[in-house]
Amino acid sequence: ILASEPFTFLVGENKKKFTVHAALISYHSRPLGAVVNKHLLEAKVSCLLEDVDEDTFVRFAQYAYTGDYFSANPEIVLEKAQHTTQNRSPVLQKSETTGFKSQRKQLWEQFTRRDYIVLSSPQARTKQEPYHNYTEVFLCHARIYMFAEKYNIEPLKALSLHKLQQILIHYVIYKDRIEDFVSLLRYSYSLPASQGSVNSLGLLVTQYAACVVEELGKSHTFFLALEESGPLGKDIIKQVLWRVV
Repeated sequence: ILASEPFTFLVGENKKKFTVHAALISYHSRPLGAVVNKHLLEAKVSCLLEDVDEDTFVRFAQYAYTGDYFSANPEIVLEKAQHTTQNRSPVLQKSETTGFKSQRKQLWEQFTRRDYIVLSSPQARTKQEPYHNYTEVFLCHARIYMFAEKYNIEPLKALSLHKLQQILIHYVIYKDRIEDFVSLLRYSYSLPASQGSVNSLGLLVTQYAACVVEELGKSHTFFLALEESGPLGKDIIKQVLWRVV
């Protein structure tokens, strides 16, 4: 693989150059490998990937060479706000940890037990603080999932879902940071890949949303997202109904 011909991708609006080994691309993705081989047969050593952002392609390249990729770091928000903790996770609610398991707790256990077969080492988690904006942390995994879905890279899809699941399991919901997760919901249902049938990313985020819908419902941004996407609202309702029937 390392002896194969180098190939350059021009990525994003700025057409930034990234050079990787052609055989490595073909090994991980048949569709993307076919694009590379077609260009090489035509004596072209580069191609344009305008619909992929630079950070997502860097993470794909990290995965291609190492079998893993690094998550984005949370952004530090400096403005003063009322950082009120709404919930750490449904499983930690005192009223639901005694007696019979509530439907909410059962749904949470289903979410935490989702099993994605991955071979990567766990990445050290940044301690979450009330002033952390997690939007890019969430979206970096969603974008790499969509990239992997488009180019048929099943192990990378599983890895991105696993990483996102682990973040959500430990995620602390703060009242003024609910919009970070809502951004993930919006993105998951904004692309053609999520129309018609729910993909694995949509199932993951809507199941989490159903687990914490009481907290999300305190945000006007959440209701705006439901109004914008009919499929999103329908899929969350399906998950919520499981808790009450």
